[in-house]
Amino acid sequence: MSDAINEIKENIDLDSLSQYCGEFAEEMQYSDYNIKVLKISLEDLKNENFDEIIEVDRVKYGDWDTLSLLVPEGEVDEIKKEFEEDLKNYLEDGEVSSFEDIYKSVLYCNNEYVWGGTTY
Repeated sequence: MSDAINEIKENIDLDSLSQYCGEFAEEMQYSDYNIKVLKISLEDLKNENFDEIIEVDRVKYGDWDTLSLLVPEGEVDEIKKEFEEDLKNYLEDGEVSSFEDIYKSVLYCNNEYVWGGTTY
Protein backbone atom coordinates (compact mmCIF):
# COMPACT_ATOMS: atom_id res chain seq x y z
CA MET A 1 0.00 0.00 0.00
CA SER A 2 1.28 3.43 -0.83
CA ASP A 3 2.46 5.80 1.87
CA ALA A 4 -0.25 8.29 0.85
CA ILE A 5 -3.10 5.86 1.50
CA ASN A 6 -1.48 4.58 4.71
CA GLU A 7 -1.13 8.14 5.95
CA ILE A 8 -4.74 8.94 5.11
CA LYS A 9 -5.93 5.79 6.92
CA GLU A 10 -4.05 6.91 10.03
CA ASN A 11 -5.96 10.20 10.02
CA ILE A 12 -9.53 9.18 9.22
CA ASP A 13 -12.34 7.58 11.19
CA LEU A 14 -11.93 3.90 10.29
CA ASP A 15 -15.00 2.98 12.34
CA SER A 16 -17.16 5.07 9.99
CA LEU A 17 -15.43 3.59 6.97
CA SER A 18 -16.06 0.10 8.37
CA GLN A 19 -19.72 0.94 8.81
CA TYR A 20 -20.05 2.12 5.20
CA CYS A 21 -18.27 -0.95 3.85
CA GLY A 22 -20.39 -3.20 6.06
CA GLU A 23 -23.57 -1.64 4.71
CA PHE A 24 -22.43 -2.37 1.15
CA ALA A 25 -21.84 -6.01 2.15
CA GLU A 26 -25.25 -6.25 3.85
CA GLU A 27 -27.00 -5.04 0.69
CA MET A 28 -26.08 -8.34 -0.99
CA GLN A 29 -27.56 -10.67 1.62
CA TYR A 30 -30.66 -11.44 -0.41
CA SER A 31 -28.99 -11.48 -3.81
CA ASP A 32 -27.03 -13.99 -5.85
CA TYR A 33 -23.79 -12.10 -5.22
CA ASN A 34 -21.19 -12.36 -2.46
CA ILE A 35 -18.50 -9.82 -3.36
CA LYS A 36 -18.97 -6.14 -4.07
CA VAL A 37 -16.05 -4.14 -5.47
CA LEU A 38 -16.06 -0.48 -4.51
CA LYS A 39 -13.88 2.52 -5.27
CA ILE A 40 -13.31 5.96 -3.82
CA SER A 41 -11.19 8.87 -4.99
CA LEU A 42 -8.12 9.83 -3.01
CA GLU A 43 -9.64 13.23 -2.25
CA ASP A 44 -12.91 11.73 -0.99
CA LEU A 45 -11.02 9.23 1.15
CA LYS A 46 -8.87 11.98 2.60
CA ASN A 47 -11.92 14.13 3.36
CA GLU A 48 -13.89 11.17 4.76
CA ASN A 49 -16.54 11.73 2.12
CA PHE A 50 -17.69 8.12 2.24
CA ASP A 51 -21.00 8.99 0.60
CA GLU A 52 -19.02 9.16 -2.64
CA ILE A 53 -18.02 5.48 -2.57
CA ILE A 54 -18.95 4.01 -5.94
CA GLU A 55 -19.97 0.43 -6.62
CA VAL A 56 -17.88 -0.97 -9.49
CA ASP A 57 -19.52 -4.38 -9.75
CA ARG A 58 -20.73 -7.47 -7.90
CA VAL A 59 -19.64 -11.07 -8.37
CA LYS A 60 -20.60 -14.46 -7.01
CA TYR A 61 -18.25 -16.32 -4.73
CA GLY A 62 -16.02 -18.50 -6.90
CA ASP A 63 -16.20 -16.32 -10.03
CA TRP A 64 -12.51 -15.56 -9.74
CA ASP A 65 -12.07 -14.82 -13.45
CA THR A 66 -14.56 -11.96 -13.34
CA LEU A 67 -13.21 -10.72 -10.01
CA SER A 68 -9.68 -10.66 -11.41
CA LEU A 69 -10.87 -8.15 -14.02
CA LEU A 70 -12.15 -5.83 -11.26
CA VAL A 71 -9.38 -5.83 -8.66
CA PRO A 72 -5.61 -5.34 -8.82
CA GLU A 73 -3.36 -8.29 -9.51
CA GLY A 74 -2.89 -10.51 -6.48
CA GLU A 75 -6.04 -9.29 -4.74
CA VAL A 76 -8.13 -12.31 -5.75
CA ASP A 77 -5.90 -14.55 -3.65
CA GLU A 78 -6.21 -12.16 -0.70
CA ILE A 79 -10.00 -12.14 -1.00
CA LYS A 80 -10.08 -15.95 -1.18
CA LYS A 81 -7.92 -16.11 1.95
CA GLU A 82 -10.25 -13.72 3.78
CA PHE A 83 -13.26 -15.87 2.84
CA GLU A 84 -11.46 -18.97 4.16
CA GLU A 85 -10.68 -17.24 7.46
CA ASP A 86 -14.22 -15.87 7.74
CA LEU A 87 -15.75 -19.27 7.02
CA LYS A 88 -13.59 -20.92 9.66
CA ASN A 89 -14.58 -18.30 12.26
CA TYR A 90 -18.27 -18.26 11.38
CA LEU A 91 -18.50 -22.06 11.21
CA GLU A 92 -17.16 -22.25 14.76
CA ASP A 93 -19.95 -19.92 15.84
CA GLY A 94 -22.53 -21.92 13.88
CA GLU A 95 -23.50 -18.81 11.91
CA VAL A 96 -22.84 -20.04 8.35
CA SER A 97 -22.52 -23.33 6.51
CA SER A 98 -20.65 -22.36 3.33
CA PHE A 99 -18.78 -19.61 1.52
CA GLU A 100 -22.03 -18.63 -0.19
CA ASP A 101 -23.37 -17.45 3.17
CA ILE A 102 -20.66 -14.76 3.50
CA TYR A 103 -20.88 -11.31 1.90
CA LYS A 104 -17.89 -9.06 1.47
CA SER A 105 -17.27 -5.57 0.14
CA VAL A 106 -13.78 -4.46 -0.84
CA LEU A 107 -12.86 -0.79 -1.25
CA TYR A 108 -10.07 0.43 -3.51
CA CYS A 109 -8.52 3.84 -4.04
CA ASN A 110 -6.17 4.43 -6.96
CA ASN A 111 -6.17 0.67 -7.57
CA GLU A 112 -5.02 -0.07 -4.00
CA TYR A 113 -6.96 -1.93 -1.32
CA VAL A 114 -8.16 0.41 1.41
CA TRP A 115 -10.78 -1.36 3.53
CA GLY A 116 -13.53 -3.93 3.48
CA GLY A 117 -16.64 -5.11 5.21
CA THR A 118 -18.01 -8.58 5.82
CA THR A 119 -21.34 -9.91 6.95
CA TYR A 120 -23.19 -13.23 6.88
